[in-house]
Amino acid sequence: MPNSADPRRAGPKIIRVIFEAAESGTSTTEIAAQLRRDQVPAPGGGYWSKSVVRQILRDERRRRRSNWKDLTPREQRLTRAVRRAAGSPDPSSEPESHTEADEVG
Repeated sequence: MPNSADPRRAGPKIIRVIFEAAESGTSTTEIAAQLRRDQVPAPGGGYWSKSVVRQILRDERRRRRSNWKDLTPREQRLTRAVRRAAGSPDPSSEPESHTEADEVG
């Protein structure tokens, strides 16, 4: 029986829950099983599976990378500095780009 869950329709609360679980080392299989046990409705119907959880993680990471790349180099440096000061991980694994034009502005 095909799964009708649509990962693109996941709300921000469930995305946050999934990311927190994944960052703590919980597997996608375990995350899906816990969501089913907790009777959390799957986005768009269907049921929670490891592939639905994996798709949500992949889409969210892609969105976050896309947003990161939309920032100017100066905004990226400021974001990194704030996250370092707060003890948060670097929001991008990409090397910091730096140009002389950044120094002028």
